[in-house]
Amino acid sequence: MSADRDDIEELLGAYALDAVDDDERTLVERYLEHHPRARDEVRQHQEVATMLAYSGTPAPDHLWDRIVGQLEERAPAPGPELARVLPMSGRRRITSRLGPLFAAASVAAAVTLGVVALTDRSSARSSIEQAAEVARSARDSKVVALAAADRTVGGEVIIDVDGHGYLLGNDLPAVGSDRTYQLWGVVGDEVISLGVFGNHPETEAFTVEGDLTKLVLTVEQSGGVAVSQQDPAYAGDIV
Repeated sequence: MSADRDDIEELLGAYALDAVDDDERTLVERYLEHHPRARDEVRQHQEVATMLAYSGTPAPDHLWDRIVGQLEERAPAPGPELARVLPMSGRRRITSRLGPLFAAASVAAAVTLGVVALTDRSSARSSIEQAAEVARSARDSKVVALAAADRTVGGEVIIDVDGHGYLLGNDLPAVGSDRTYQLWGVVGDEVISLGVFGNHPETEAFTVEGDLTKLVLTVEQSGGVAVSQQDPAYAGDIV
């Protein structure tokens, strides 16, 4: 299957909700390996899906039919489980699943495709913060403090047993508008990107699969990078 850049860009929203076929998925993943801005766009779609999954927002009437039309009939029929969320790195794909919340998935898909707008971001932000606190209190969750070289703590990362992760970045100093914080995880001998979170993160969501041993936060150019050349701004071991 071949396609030009515009065709692939149009698939990013559908890809974020796993509403693409195998050929399209392969095409998009190859494209994402070399385009940090596109990876950031996919991550933002996934973050909206995660926030709405915890918000309990009801889906508007007939929304799924409208989404199918936008996807040119590539979308699957509504099912009991939210579509896979696929954070990307420069080297490998990490897959994960959210909970059985189709209504939230429908709203997230609509936002992704421009069918509806997210009109109450503060409520969604509150929901994701609550989800982070629930993850913190869970017995099997990992809580990792991120510290600078001088041992100054700049934030925390919480990862629950299902691979839902949260960066608590309110204490991180803001960087320039042309820069962004990017979170990396070490799995074996691989370093994978877990998300690009802007120049002044708050509580940010991501998903991950695999046995992480270390987390590193770097400051990169806006949009993020496939492979970092920067020294860690903050780091923490997962024990």
